Amino acid sequence: AHPHRGFVTLTYILQGGFVHRDSLGIKQEYGTASTTLSSSKGGIYKPVQWLFTGAGMLHEEMFDTTASSRQELYQLWINVPAQYKLQPPQVQLLSTTASNNDNNAVDMPVVQKSQTHYDEQNGYAVTTKSTVRVLAGSYDESRQEYSSRAPIVSDMTILHVTLTSRRNRRIEREQQQIKENDGIDYDEEVGWSYHIPPHYDTLVLYLRKGSCTITTTTKGYNNDSALSKTTKEVPIHSTVFIEPSSRSELGVGRRDTMIVRPHQQGDEVDFLLLAAQPLYERYVYNGQEQVSTTAEPVSMQGSMVMNYPHEIQAAYDDYQLGKMGRPWDHELDDEKWLKHVQRFPCQYQYKNVKRKQKEAEAMLNDDYNNYG
Repeated sequence: AHPHRGFVTLTYILQGGFVHRDSLGIKQEYGTASTTLSSSKGGIYKPVQWLFTGAGMLHEEMFDTTASSRQELYQLWINVPAQYKLQPPQVQLLSTTASNNDNNAVDMPVVQKSQTHYDEQNGYAVTTKSTVRVLAGSYDESRQEYSSRAPIVSDMTILHVTLTSRRNRRIEREQQQIKENDGIDYDEEVGWSYHIPPHYDTLVLYLRKGSCTITTTTKGYNNDSALSKTTKEVPIHSTVFIEPSSRSELGVGRRDTMIVRPHQQGDEVDFLLLAAQPLYERYVYNGQEQVSTTAEPVSMQGSMVMNYPHEIQAAYDDYQLGKMGRPWDHELDDEKWLKHVQRFPCQYQYKNVKRKQKEAEAMLNDDYNNYG
């Protein structure tokens, strides 16, 4: 068991599974549908865990090797705004098939789409099939918004996207324009597109499988002509950083669109997309909360993520004092582990916070009554 404070971990299992236990007294088993642990829960597919560490907690995460020794996963550390860093910790699973009696998981949207583009001039047709898993934030597709129920406290979007593009000869025959050779040139209409929210300054794409071409186009809201356009070829296992458009040159009213296309027909492209608004400092002016254009400072050491070094030291002091719970041996069975965390619980749980709030309110009422 090890401590955390001040951020969120997102664990997304692609193959295999995890067994999670923490100082809140919570045990979770999650992973792919092929694992014994997942299938034993009625076939529930729970691949995602959001762990909001808040003011602090201890947890352990052990690989589930009951079904397969192969493990593949993403684990992201995500910063949270300063005002939420000392909130009570919580844990949430995301499922693609959450059942009504599964209180530990909520639905994760999965959007599947197939679209065919026909080029009349060249006489070819291409069908692109895509699957988008919404791990965080929202995905707007054909004016229908799919939103994740992940417990996030800042504006971000995390998508897992897979897509393929293939020649559609049936459509070509229907259009009576058949191109004999297999080589075609993609145009802007072919591929998977993502409209980048104008207030997002960060967009990162990690290419897990395949190779692709990424085109970013910037247009004005009242003008369909491209103000800027860039195209890059991206090989497998690359990390791509998409820079925001220059607001000073292009104006605030811009539309940024990213289009991803497989490099070759039939290739599967698999990538993780992360996009977000920076965490800006907040201040109060004339009694109203304002947001500045300066990013919040970040201080990180070991397993703690705060804003300043003295807050990191305070986090480790609280850990040593046992306020996040006391470590346990990972070989403890569930009964002994539960007895341990009941004896040495995390002091930042919701029930403890609510009790302390009631005690503080009672003290204020007593002081007021005594004063009166």
